[in-house]
Amino acid sequence: MMIVEVPINMQIFQTIKSFFNRGFDYSAYYQECVQAYNPSLSKQRELKGIFHRGILPNHLVDEMQSYLTAHDSNWNEFVKNGYSSIYVSNSEGYRKILDKIWTEIIPYVNSIYQSYSKLQEVKVLRHHTQTKKMIDNPEGAFVWHSDGHPDELINILVYLNNVSGPNDGCFQYLIDDTGRPVYVRNKKNLMKRLGNTTFNQADFTNYVAADFVGESGSFFIFDNNFLHRAAPPVAKKRDVILFQVRPSRKSQDSIIDWKYLEMKFADQMKDWYKNEG
Repeated sequence: MMIVEVPINMQIFQTIKSFFNRGFDYSAYYQECVQAYNPSLSKQRELKGIFHRGILPNHLVDEMQSYLTAHDSNWNEFVKNGYSSIYVSNSEGYRKILDKIWTEIIPYVNSIYQSYSKLQEVKVLRHHTQTKKMIDNPEGAFVWHSDGHPDELINILVYLNNVSGPNDGCFQYLIDDTGRPVYVRNKKNLMKRLGNTTFNQADFTNYVAADFVGESGSFFIFDNNFLHRAAPPVAKKRDVILFQVRPSRKSQDSIIDWKYLEMKFADQMKDWYKNEG
């Protein structure tokens, strides 16, 4: 698939550049990024928080599913309570499949940013079927939360199996009575994830959970700073690919910069600035 070339949004780049120059001042940077978004993106963010929905070609999904099945021993525990696993592999075959999947998604991301994009992180995750205890007292990704990332970061979630509702572990986000997503931000530390215990539970009675459902290969690009969660799967396990991305001035030499992804976050920022500047 040919990657769409789009113009560079220099305003976004300048806000990120000034952010790096003054250190990790997320509070000021966060507000600047909000202002830097183009009008069409700002309208999308205000109205629905989901920037794009799509579906991957069947052969790519089949290829990823077949690989995960054939190399099942690479699943590692992702969190201590065992409700979630992460797939860990440095094999060339695994990375080539992710390269091809990301190639399909890149044009949509670039059209949102009105610039090129830089992949910040990619993970293949599995949520296991949950016990009644976890459903009644959810933890981690199963509680309503806001990721607390800088506003220029957006997420892409790809379903690797059919997800028809909460029993299948669908992605959910809260909307108010106008249909708009509910945003909650940590004013003291914008990089801190906000979990269920942070909020007054009575506040949730005014909101409705919207479900993202779809067949295997469905993906959506979304704002990770609205209140969202994964519903605890009951019927079956749920496998997904999670991409996280930021804008870039330059078209990437390779589809996924695996060396960059292996860096620590602070080193990623230094490398990003060095190459963007």
